[in-house]
Amino acid sequence: MADNCTINVSNYSIANVNNGTYRLNISKLDIARGILLNGKTHWSQLIKTPRVTFWGFLANWSNLIIYINDYPELSLSNNFTLLDPQNKTPLSYNIGMGIAKIVSERILKVAYLQHVGDLVKKGIIQITSGSNEQGDLVGLDKNYEWHVVEAKGRSNPITNKDRTQAKRQAQKISSINGATPKSNGYCITYLDIQRNRIELCDPPPPEVSTAITIQEKAYIKEYYDKLFKPTYNQDSYERLIIISLQLEFVLFRISFDKKNLFFGVEKHIYNDLRNGGNNIQEIYNSRQEFFERLNLTSLNDISIGLDGTILLRNEQNKFLRDNKNIRFIQP
Repeated sequence: MADNCTINVSNYSIANVNNGTYRLNISKLDIARGILLNGKTHWSQLIKTPRVTFWGFLANWSNLIIYINDYPELSLSNNFTLLDPQNKTPLSYNIGMGIAKIVSERILKVAYLQHVGDLVKKGIIQITSGSNEQGDLVGLDKNYEWHVVEAKGRSNPITNKDRTQAKRQAQKISSINGATPKSNGYCITYLDIQRNRIELCDPPPPEVSTAITIQEKAYIKEYYDKLFKPTYNQDSYERLIIISLQLEFVLFRISFDKKNLFFGVEKHIYNDLRNGGNNIQEIYNSRQEFFERLNLTSLNDISIGLDGTILLRNEQNKFLRDNKNIRFIQP
């Protein structure tokens, strides 16, 4: 698929991240996968189905179908302009969150990204010094280094005020497990009915801020558990096999408007999660190269993450029908 959005990357000084302006392809499925994986947000009260479940996810998916175009450019549809302002704000926010997840994967190679506040409540993150204020998201890259990401979504052009506020939030966390985060960046997404602009910036580090500790293994396990735990006693599910890579994904069907979505994860990761999740990192390390290759594949009917998750639209889609390297297996 052709690239459909413009991203400006600035002020990064870490290996393999090049500053400049790029074109990427980000599909509705990509954004949906990002929203699903990031977890709960402080907008929960404004969203009808705030619980992070496959079924609650359908509300987000239906919004993406109606209010976003992903061809030829990633943009808002005319339906978005008909919304009340009070409904535009949480929708733009969610879109910004989903895109921040995908941009973090593809540019920063951040495999895992989750909301700080939710993890503080669960005891996985502890604030050891400073204020209780934190950035939106904290992520772990493929080399197990920590990143802080502040995500914003806008339906109006990005202003210097937006950048200043995002910068202030991104700089809230200055230490994770006794070390400086690899980056403290912000990702601001602007979409209107014709165009888009995404800004990914790593501003200078703060002088004084908040120190936190994160239980790494618990962080990674929670990342998957929050979605897949309800399925761990389930023995029947669809599977998708990529023959050339010898990768197999466990899939769970989500019905929508007489069509199907399938959300899943690589089979060995899933089996380990069912048994307590003690070997996820070892399994991930052995398959990381394949996940990265698939994550950079631009397709409208399938989205595969650097984390080994997959979101698939309709088992009868053209990509699966025409690709002899892929087998879809029903239970």
